[in-house]
Amino acid sequence: MRGTDSKKRTIAKTLTDKAMEIGLSSTIMYAVGLELPYVIGLPILIEVTQILTYIINERIWSRSQWEVYHEGHLCERCRRKCECPLGRHDC
Repeated sequence: MRGTDSKKRTIAKTLTDKAMEIGLSSTIMYAVGLELPYVIGLPILIEVTQILTYIINERIWSRSQWEVYHEGHLCERCRRKCECPLGRHDC
């Protein structure tokens, strides 16, 4: 399938992205002259915090119905979650 990622690919991309971010942050911190424990620990702490914040934010937004698209459109007429097919609003 073109244009979609498998679960394995998404996980691999995420892990390599996070590893690169940690490596870049560590390199910059090392170049600035921070001590080794900070160079190793801070980037990992920052990435873990960002991941947890992202998960919490996603859970909050998954409960919201604001601007939710369904059936390929935003139901402007009935302003609620409806099962109306595209183009028909008998709400």
